[in-house]
Amino acid sequence: MRKLIAYFTFCIGVIFVISPVILYQFIHGSYERYIWIINGSFPFNSFGSGPVQLYLYAGLFLAGLILTAISFKHVNKYLKYAVLIIILLMIFIMSVSCYSSESVNTQISKSLRIEMPADSTIEYEDSHGGFHGDGGTYAKIKLDGKGTEKAILEIKNSWKSLPLSENLSLIMYGGMRDNIEYIYNLADEFKIPHIENGYWLFIDRHSKSINNYDDTDLFNRHSFNFTLALYDADENVLYYIEFDT
Repeated sequence: MRKLIAYFTFCIGVIFVISPVILYQFIHGSYERYIWIINGSFPFNSFGSGPVQLYLYAGLFLAGLILTAISFKHVNKYLKYAVLIIILLMIFIMSVSCYSSESVNTQISKSLRIEMPADSTIEYEDSHGGFHGDGGTYAKIKLDGKGTEKAILEIKNSWKSLPLSENLSLIMYGGMRDNIEYIYNLADEFKIPHIENGYWLFIDRHSKSINNYDDTDLFNRHSFNFTLALYDADENVLYYIEFDT
């Protein structure tokens, strides 16, 4: 009976060890599924946050290591060798992929449904954290290399031309409307210049959103969960923001 329990614990541990890769593929494997997940209730609406995903994957991986270690001496030696190889491979995959330029490029490409050029220069910051995953993700992407013309064409064909809508202008730059002062200034917070010639894309990720591409209800809620991308046609630079409160 004890050996059976040990084998069961060992198998659960192995599942936990490989679960981060499976979960990541499930969340990010399809853009439509990704939007559906992050528009769900808590905790699913936090799965768009990089730190939240990192803590989740690390927790599952650590739990798997603990379970396999507890039952390790009770299982067949060949199974031990196989699992050791899997664990080492998982450690290698997680260490080289976490927050790499390629993973950031892939994440932004899936979010915007545009294939970013692989040689693009990316400046990336992420302040998401805490229990609810509040914070902001910022990326400045200098489009360059093979695929740049295709990416720009996709932007021109599917995004809206500047200027921003009234709601987005207020949250980016602040201002007055109906005798109410809006003190938001995300452009200053993320050091984004005022762009006159270019395009923009808004994605509403709020759980109460009816239309993910409509900012009408942006100020009619108690929190913000949206993605905004701005393309500067003069400088050939794309600015990317994920803002969650």
